[in-house]
Amino acid sequence: MNDRGNIKWASLMLPEHVKMLQDFFAEEDSVDPSILNEADLAEMEHTIQEAMHTSAEIEIDYVDNSMNKSVTGTITKADVTNRKLDLLTTKQIKQKLQLNQIVSLRFRHK
Repeated sequence: MNDRGNIKWASLMLPEHVKMLQDFFAEEDSVDPSILNEADLAEMEHTIQEAMHTSAEIEIDYVDNSMNKSVTGTITKADVTNRKLDLLTTKQIKQKLQLNQIVSLRFRHK
């Protein structure tokens, strides 16, 4: 059976409905980093310190403008007072992240 999926319903949906559905699914995927508990924050801090000392690559999931994003790279600087991380991505691009944007981070396994 050849199922056309959402294509068969496209003619029945108004552009406003399509936009509302896209917004709904984008919002559903977003995570609020402020819901992290103390144990999660302590584990993230430990991972950041270990990654800096070993210059290991890490994968960071973060929220930017209510959208989930991900970046892989090495931490070049951690500014605790301003709560910022400086990264050098795998594409050799410098990126800055606020610690309150970070949802999760983990070591990258090659």
